[in-house]
Amino acid sequence: MREFLAGSLSGSCTVLLLQPLDTIKTYRQLPVSNNIVTRNSNRNVRSILHSITRGEIHVSSLWRGTMPSLFRTAPGTGIYFTTIDIFRGLRYGKNIPESRLGNLMIGVCARGVSSATMMPLTIVKTRFESGWFKYKSVYQALTTIFRQEGISGMFSGGVATVMRDAPYSGLFLLLYFELKQHADKKWTDTELPFIVTFGCGLISGFFASMLTHPFDVIKTRMQVNTSRFSLRQAVLDILKERGARGMMAGLTVRVCRKMLVSAFNWAFYERILHRIKNV
Repeated sequence: MREFLAGSLSGSCTVLLLQPLDTIKTYRQLPVSNNIVTRNSNRNVRSILHSITRGEIHVSSLWRGTMPSLFRTAPGTGIYFTTIDIFRGLRYGKNIPESRLGNLMIGVCARGVSSATMMPLTIVKTRFESGWFKYKSVYQALTTIFRQEGISGMFSGGVATVMRDAPYSGLFLLLYFELKQHADKKWTDTELPFIVTFGCGLISGFFASMLTHPFDVIKTRMQVNTSRFSLRQAVLDILKERGARGMMAGLTVRVCRKMLVSAFNWAFYERILHRIKNV
């Protein structure tokens, strides 16, 4: 319960801080013909910022999708950290030393569980951010998707999401605990400073997000399409429209965002959990 509470609080803080980066990333990955930002531009972050200054996009729209993000991220992050704690207890609970492979698999399984559980809200978040859909609330979005697209619509892009999130989490956890072990040797008698855990998260998030980015592009394309859109169709659509470079659309924004999200999540989580345990 403590891990769930600490994870939920850390996830909520991170969403409020970094939602604009997620919205910009979604803009960059939308199909060109329907996207005011990318239709007549170089499809880069600068063009999006220019669209904001010209009034084509209101600055408040960068926080579009914040509510569904909170609904998804708070419990999702709580589930993620709770699952990690459970799996680590099962894996290392009997004086078994930590291993790189063990941490990799724990990360994969924990993110797979949380991603699959929160998939319907992930779709709602992506659609709110796109600006294509005029949903008035998260509840209306969920009921509309279910009514018009069925249960499959609630899990559209699920395979691509799990293929993106599970390897990302596995790689991140492997690197994060490896870096933390080295840091712990220096701060043997005290809690690691916030900036140290934050730095471990930044480095781990950079490498993990670089390697898993194409699946994020595929996921976005599938989740903003209201018809049944398979993973293969999404890949072919992206390649036809933008070529191989299309699989890297939004890379800079996503890498920056994922680095910061992971770093803040873990730094906040470790600090909050430490405080809760001392209450």
